[in-house]
Amino acid sequence: MNAEEMLAAAHTALERYVDVLVDPDGALAFMHAEVPCAVQSSQLAEGLAVLSVTCVLLWDLDRTAELDGAVARMGANVQFGGIGLLDDGKRADVTLRYVFPAAGLDSEALGMLLLLVLSSASHTRTELQAMIS
Repeated sequence: MNAEEMLAAAHTALERYVDVLVDPDGALAFMHAEVPCAVQSSQLAEGLAVLSVTCVLLWDLDRTAELDGAVARMGANVQFGGIGLLDDGKRADVTLRYVFPAAGLDSEALGMLLLLVLSSASHTRTELQAMIS
């Protein structure tokens, strides 16, 4: 399965659960439990296409030691994906990213895996909000 086919499979799997928009570049964009997310596909090598899920958990936050600590603690507990901070030294956004090869997964299995990632993102967002409030 190439990158384009994998993205089409992800679209089919996701549209059962969320309203999916297709960006001009082909990326899938949607909201899950108030978390904006995107799915992209890349061909890393011949026969190795991957899906990349990016969810923006929190945005435009003050960059503080409290935020850094909360992100580090939550990052150690995330089962699907990695948490990162994107910042300019003063303000920060918190993202969850998960990249995986999805070739061979049928629509139901792919949908379940994507929902596990999205559920992890929404749970992590809720926990982070509680930690930094």
